[in-house]
Amino acid sequence: TLFRSMEPELFALPEEKALFQSYEAVRAAVEEMTGKLDYQGALEALGKLSSPINAFFDAVMVMDKDDKVRANRLALLGQCNRLFSEVGDLSVLS
Repeated sequence: TLFRSMEPELFALPEEKALFQSYEAVRAAVEEMTGKLDYQGALEALGKLSSPINAFFDAVMVMDKDDKVRANRLALLGQCNRLFSEVGDLSVLS
């Protein structure tokens, strides 16, 4: 499942480490903002994930042949998706 727990020690590439670190920082900010019902602030915090996500997809082969690495990368992406979903259904904006 995409929402399994991540194992940060399995992140080897700089781009996946950077995305994980950015996710951790943004997660805390989003949780704080949504707790205050500051959805504008939460969206602004989520915007900080744009560059690390783009770099991740440019440099990282998500579907690695190593099952643990692949599952860990999918878990990271799943957690990022969950974070966006906490703020709202952004698909209705398109």
